Amino acid sequence: MVEPATKRIRTHIRNFDNQMEGGIPEGSIILVCGRPGSMKSSLTYYMMYSQSMKENRRCMYLTLEQGRASLVRHLTHLGMRPDSSNRIAIVDMSTLRKNFGDSQTGTHPDWLAALVGQIAEYKKAIGLDLVAVDSMAALYSLHEFENPRRELFHFFEKLRDLGLTVFLISEMYDPDKDIFARYEVEDFLADGVLHLKVDRSEGQSNLYLGVVKMRETRHNRNYLPLIVDPDGFEVVTD
Repeated sequence: MVEPATKRIRTHIRNFDNQMEGGIPEGSIILVCGRPGSMKSSLTYYMMYSQSMKENRRCMYLTLEQGRASLVRHLTHLGMRPDSSNRIAIVDMSTLRKNFGDSQTGTHPDWLAALVGQIAEYKKAIGLDLVAVDSMAALYSLHEFENPRRELFHFFEKLRDLGLTVFLISEMYDPDKDIFARYEVEDFLADGVLHLKVDRSEGQSNLYLGVVKMRETRHNRNYLPLIVDPDGFEVVTD
């Protein structure tokens, strides 16, 4: 019996999707990891923007650090037009605080549950297909953990139950180790890990993109040069 082909979410990064059997398995939770300045946010938004503009999918980008207006200016500078489509929503911290945090004065809100609840509400209201959370570090600064491994396990499972493709942006700080997230369990819980590397040598700063992990996928394990031009993102395979 032939198994049905896995449905894929294309990243629309030129030359990249064919490095992993056509794209990311639909419904996956993907960590997008890198050190500060590695364009994690820009790349993640680009993937969602491309899905909304080219494939008519509904997307939500949750920014927990940067205000919406500031993010829109940055993305516009990169050649994207966030306000050109009603199929991708940018939701910032002020909205989350208004909807959840400020209503529980004197308590310590469960921000992991709040985030899942907010995404679920948007899915019910507008029919989401993809969502991004920028960033996990900002979420961790809000949430008071008692047992990080257990709480993160349940957080990932609740995200998975939503039936969406989810991108979680994760900061890396140790220059000598490939520790993809703060509690060193997130990459095991995720279905995939995309790693953006910055090589600063000989007076230059070059970006590389690698697929560290992708379930249900045979993928290239090499790090590929990543370039940004007016038409978007591209990896160099030659």
